[in-house]
Formats: sequence, structure tokens, C-alpha cells
Amino acid sequence: ILTSTGPRLALQPFEIPVSLDETEQYLVAVYPPLALDLSARTRQELTIMIEEDLEALWRNIVTADDTCLAPDARTLKEWLLARFGGDAHAA
Repeated sequence: ILTSTGPRLALQPFEIPVSLDETEQYLVAVYPPLALDLSARTRQELTIMIEEDLEALWRNIVTADDTCLAPDARTLKEWLLARFGGDAHAA
């Protein structure tokens, strides 16, 4: 993901499964730990959408004060920090 302090690579790799919706001819990525449910016509479009969602999660969840976050959002914040490491305020 790209943050204001530069790119951040996953320290703990994870896979986001991609499947083909044969009826609509879309690639679909569903990943409940990140609340991702995306679809696109091409793998490149889907990759861009996933990257954009990860960047938004970092900006909106990881950099937020814990007291402002619901319990599920705090869990997501911990998940992201465990995978991408670093300072929660390095947006």
C-alpha cells in the first residue's frame, strides 16, 4: 500500500482469493477480514481497486485514535498493523 511516508509492503503475506463470476464475466475478490467485496472486468482493474481500498483503510482506520474506533475497527487496525507494521500514525 502507498502511504504518505512511502510504499509499505506486507510483512506477513496474505492472499485475497479471486474468482470468476461466469454469468457477468467479472473477476471477484472477497476477503472478509478487510470487508473487501470487489469486482472488475480485468485483473489489473481489480488489483488497482484492492490497492485503493487498502490505502483507504490505512488512512481511515490505522491512523485514527483508538478511542474513536468501534471494536471491529480496532480489530481491523490491529490486523493491518500486524501485516504491514510500522507506526499507526505514519499515514
